[in-house]
Amino acid sequence: MARPSVKAERTEEILDAFERCVARLGVEGTTLERIAEESGLRRSLLRYHIGNRSEMVQALADRYIKSSRTEACKMLASMPESETSAPLLDYLFINIDEDQRRKILVAEALVSGADLYPEIKHRMNEWYSNFVMILCRVISVDYPDAEPAAQREVAWGLISLVFNVQMMVALGGGELVLRDSRRAAERLLLSLKVSDPNPESESKLEGTEELIA
Repeated sequence: MARPSVKAERTEEILDAFERCVARLGVEGTTLERIAEESGLRRSLLRYHIGNRSEMVQALADRYIKSSRTEACKMLASMPESETSAPLLDYLFINIDEDQRRKILVAEALVSGADLYPEIKHRMNEWYSNFVMILCRVISVDYPDAEPAAQREVAWGLISLVFNVQMMVALGGGELVLRDSRRAAERLLLSLKVSDPNPESESKLEGTEELIA
């Protein structure tokens, strides 16, 4: 297998450093000086390998969206054909390692900074809506009789919990916060239970591929 080019390696090193800084400081709080210090490279090399600040933000957003789609594929592949609620909540709220936590913080920072960088606003909106649709497909397996609007509202609620839990984890009590967040998510899902389900209804994770393509 051909060895990656030096430029490609340097680009990944810079984006790794940019990502770590953004997770700690946000998009606007991350200066080129901080990225250079974090990466161990000169500012001139940042421009040479990626471009100006706006282009760096775009590159980080593109990389995050690509990584998120890969993770979505893994998550969907791990889902059973029925009783998906528990595995979904395990995926969202249990065993979140440092790498996953950093990615969530980066996503929050990119969403927060989208107004300042119009070039990523549409893409981040698209990514967010795509994630909602994927969660709706998973949710519909256990709650096929729930109204689509209700499924969508619960999906939005789950995403909001996932994002907000990272802020609370930073204050301490990580295990307690994750436990309570998961229980709140369980209550959201149970709100979709209908009193007179249609036994002929059936919902599967089919047709999701186009959402993550």
